[in-house]
Amino acid sequence: MQAIRDKIRAGYPGIYLVSHEEPRAEAMLLRATQEISYHLHAWSITQGRLDVGSGATFDDADPLAVLDSIGSLPESTVLVLRDYHLFLADPNPLLYRKFK
Repeated sequence: MQAIRDKIRAGYPGIYLVSHEEPRAEAMLLRATQEISYHLHAWSITQGRLDVGSGATFDDADPLAVLDSIGSLPESTVLVLRDYHLFLADPNPLLYRKFK
């Protein structure tokens, strides 16, 4: 968990995390972000975006819409993009460019 906190503090633009235990991994991310006073948002194609701390939901289930919403996130926010690698595998140049 210390390595994740260090990467967040260092301002890494992205961290690729692979886990077969999604709830456990997200719980670890929540603890890490809380310890350094960051916000945590989680996104999935089926539910859209959720502010994990407040429980607020956002209508941006579309893969492009969530990328557009990144600029409006509060300062010091970590955004978990569940299964997003599947969208990058699709040859959609707009999505790929926006992600970069």
